Amino acid sequence: MTTQHTPGPWWAEADSRPSDFWGVVYQGKESLKPLALIEHYGGEKTDAANARLIAAAPDLLKALKALLAQLVPFVEDDCVFCHSKRIAHLKTCVYANGEAAITQAEGKE
Repeated sequence: MTTQHTPGPWWAEADSRPSDFWGVVYQGKESLKPLALIEHYGGEKTDAANARLIAAAPDLLKALKALLAQLVPFVEDDCVFCHSKRIAHLKTCVYANGEAAITQAEGKE
């Protein structure tokens, strides 16, 4: 199955101009192609957290897919991230990628 969504990375930026929107989620660091407008919803912290979570969506999806692929029982496939054997490093590689995506979504970069 091919990806249906706009490929990542995505990033969020607050809009300093007075408006009905907190900011914008864009595709890629070099692009100014807006993917989503983030409306004011629950205050500055909530708006920023919502934007970060949306921007992290492609990475969260990738991490979850990799995690599920690695948990197929009794399969000796290589890791999708570093190509090491799955059993020996499941916690280090797959867990680290999932943790990084969660960190991005929570804005703890």
